[in-house]
Amino acid sequence: SAPPTPAPQVPYIQQAIPPSPNPAPGATSTTVWNYIVTSTGSSDTTEQIRVQTVSNGWQRLTNGAEIHEDGRVRAVRFGSYLVKAVSDESFLRLPLRAGQSGANTAQVIDAQGRTVNARIIWRTESAGDLVKLFATVDGVTFVLRYEAFFSLGQLLPMRYESEMKSRLGSSVAQITTARMQQ
Repeated sequence: SAPPTPAPQVPYIQQAIPPSPNPAPGATSTTVWNYIVTSTGSSDTTEQIRVQTVSNGWQRLTNGAEIHEDGRVRAVRFGSYLVKAVSDESFLRLPLRAGQSGANTAQVIDAQGRTVNARIIWRTESAGDLVKLFATVDGVTFVLRYEAFFSLGQLLPMRYESEMKSRLGSSVAQITTARMQQ
């Protein structure tokens, strides 16, 4: 198959892209998550995510996300940005359950490797047989809002939407949506 298309180098955030079928923690590198991704001003792309390495129980996905075998999450990909917990702490624990919430200091790393500090605030609620995750990453020059829908007990979302807005005078938002291919 053709290699995945690289993420556009524009300032928007595109969440961690889930595989098909959706694996449980402890998945191996043979697991592949495929997403159809749509971003403002560009055509649909297909992205594939695999487990790249496993070290001390931490699975690093090819998109930069880091998930421990016990479900702790310390890094999440939002498009061309990687959002990482500070000091190797974790943001949240999978599988998600309705009624959870939290706030953490994070590092946001762009496609050029520049790092800024931000605050991530998140909560979950029930959405029928799914769990809905709401997250806001609040930086000095931007605000990112993210919504994702997880099947109960799953590692990655079935679908998500993110919206990135600049605080530097632009009212235009970059919006990215993605859904897992089955």
